[in-house]
Amino acid sequence: MSKTPWTQLWLDYQKVNSKGNEGYVSSVSLEGFEAEHPIIKNALAELALGVKKMLGQEISVKTGSTEQGLVIKKETTSPDLEGAYRLVEKSGKFTLLAGEETGVLYGVFHVLRIIATEKSLQGVEEKKSPSQPLRMMNHWDNMDGSIERGYSGRSF
Repeated sequence: MSKTPWTQLWLDYQKVNSKGNEGYVSSVSLEGFEAEHPIIKNALAELALGVKKMLGQEISVKTGSTEQGLVIKKETTSPDLEGAYRLVEKSGKFTLLAGEETGVLYGVFHVLRIIATEKSLQGVEEKKSPSQPLRMMNHWDNMDGSIERGYSGRSF
């Protein structure tokens, strides 16, 4: 049994039943986002890692429109909160729409979660907005700085 480093938290990707998702993540095209932006770069790297470990395939990144794979597109019409995104699969075309880079990152993690739970991306139509603008890793910390159990002092 291999031991996963604690730094991976929930990101310990294991081989899963693809449920036909391979085509939706075989390639990624960017429209309106820069591939070299640090957040986009990290989102694409995480997507590539997750897809490789879970589905056993490599992904290619392209700029401009494509007929196959995931299209990550800048959404300019919606004044949603930072971190908001939409996932839409329609007639074989899979799109992640976000107003800014953080939404792309959260959307990519949601795509990976769907794949990890062995659900199909076919017909997905979801819109997500974070309830808090800051997402935290430490599940014991509350947004006001207190700790859930209360005996550890204040959150760092």
